[in-house]
Amino acid sequence: MAKKAAKTSLHEMSVKELEAMLRESQDKSFKLKFQHATNPLKNPMEIRTARRQIAQLITVLHQKETAVPAPVAKVAPASKKKSGKEVSK
Repeated sequence: MAKKAAKTSLHEMSVKELEAMLRESQDKSFKLKFQHATNPLKNPMEIRTARRQIAQLITVLHQKETAVPAPVAKVAPASKKKSGKEVSK
């Protein structure tokens, strides 16, 4: 359930917030990889988690950028009916 709540909160964020979060996640991922290369991490799964978070953020950003606004429904004017019978020639 926590994963579902996190995804909905990503969709509710603005593009600027998502971009800032993406930069932070990319920095975190870089630092984790660098630390792991020099000295093994206690929990190497953090690298995978960071990578997946980056992918989710990129996906949501792409969805927001390519989203087509919903078309506005146009209401057609009511057709005028002639009262009575029409006479054809």
